[in-house]
Amino acid sequence: MPRNPPIESAEPTLDMTGAPSFVADHGGTVCYWSVSETGDMQTDVARGELMAEEAMRYASQNCCPALIAMALLHLARGSRTGPVECGFMARIACAASVGSLN
Repeated sequence: MPRNPPIESAEPTLDMTGAPSFVADHGGTVCYWSVSETGDMQTDVARGELMAEEAMRYASQNCCPALIAMALLHLARGSRTGPVECGFMARIACAASVGSLN
């Protein structure tokens, strides 16, 4: 079950066709960080890193860097930051530190 509630927005939302695995449609409201944990820290950190790779690939291929910003916004508004979130943020920060989202 996702930990973060969807963020209401009057803005047009992402076309869900081909959206990254962590993006979900909750009855017409897009949640840009809809993940759950397995309970295994190493697995969850690795999942977060893979989700970051998926986000960067999608953002690059679809000229949509706002996807990463929306995912981070939803993640930051969540009730807790676990290993999936830490893996995601660490991988995004690593890519940003070298100046490349490719």
